[in-house]
Amino acid sequence: MNDRVSSALQQSDLKGAVEFAKADITALEHYRFPDLLKAYLLDLLETHSDILAARSTDFSEQPVSAGADLVVLAASECKRLVGLDPALWEFWITTFIEYQQVCSWCPFSSCLCHSIFYFTSIAR
Repeated sequence: MNDRVSSALQQSDLKGAVEFAKADITALEHYRFPDLLKAYLLDLLETHSDILAARSTDFSEQPVSAGADLVVLAASECKRLVGLDPALWEFWITTFIEYQQVCSWCPFSSCLCHSIFYFTSIAR
């Protein structure tokens, strides 16, 4: 298991590393699943931010939907991979708020989306 995760990471295949780790979390010795998940999802969100930055200087670089697709993918992967761990959910909700991408959660959990909007609006 660890060899497969290592190989995927050497090839910069973060999604593959996460998939191998998720298949048998208990067999992981050299890695922690939350760390792999964090690297994968943050890569998606940061690539989205890079696309937006590139678009602000050169509108021909990336289609508008390219960045949005990455955020939606990150949100759907979060729902699929985080499971029931409240600490991970808290981390990812906070992270999506920091990236100003709370709306990307709505297709996957409208209840969660409404709760986030409520709590962020009373916190201001």
